[in-house]
Amino acid sequence: MSKKENSKEVSPVDHQAMTGYCIVFGVFVSGLVTNVIVASKVVEIWGMVLPSSVFIWAITYPCSDIVAEVYGRKYANKMVLGGFVAFALAIITIQLSIAMPAAPFWQKQEAFQLVLGTSLRVAVAALVSYLITQFFDIYIFSILRQKTKGKHLWIRNNLSTLISQTLANTIFLSIAFIGTMSFENWTSLYTNNLLVRYMLALSDTAFVYLGVFFLFKAFPALKKNA
Repeated sequence: MSKKENSKEVSPVDHQAMTGYCIVFGVFVSGLVTNVIVASKVVEIWGMVLPSSVFIWAITYPCSDIVAEVYGRKYANKMVLGGFVAFALAIITIQLSIAMPAAPFWQKQEAFQLVLGTSLRVAVAALVSYLITQFFDIYIFSILRQKTKGKHLWIRNNLSTLISQTLANTIFLSIAFIGTMSFENWTSLYTNNLLVRYMLALSDTAFVYLGVFFLFKAFPALKKNA
């Protein structure tokens, strides 16, 4: 097997196959941008207090796993980098919109800032956590794919996501909230978030299998890279 074949990368000129990549990329970016908008709402589910964004954020990991499985590590990393640009741009645009002077007749500035505003510390925490853990998830997934010789998708999907979600939870909550609340409250927030992240990680395996199946079904040329 040649080095090119072993790297499992789809040809960049295969425009039909790249249609599927663009669709997954779109879902991935929508999850990131929507996260910026809904993150300020705190919800209570099963007695646990959580940011509502925990659910939309969770869709990004199966997306990166699907791309890593079908298109290869290089394209998954490109998606993460593109997502980072969209994520950062969304945060910057929202902050600039808040800072702009409101028209005299527009009386909703306070509500606008209350809903969409976020501290610089939280924004930095989100960006750092995203960049580190998404690349790490793809790295672990790719290593496990090589070790399992392309078999047992559920193993690499679950292990890479569980490890990455643990890292993401630790990085984000440490940067964003350590020193702003008691250690007891921080620990409770950490535990609740991690539990939900694990539940979502374990439940996304079916979506990864479906995503991989439909991409191969819609674009048979991709099977040559599998």
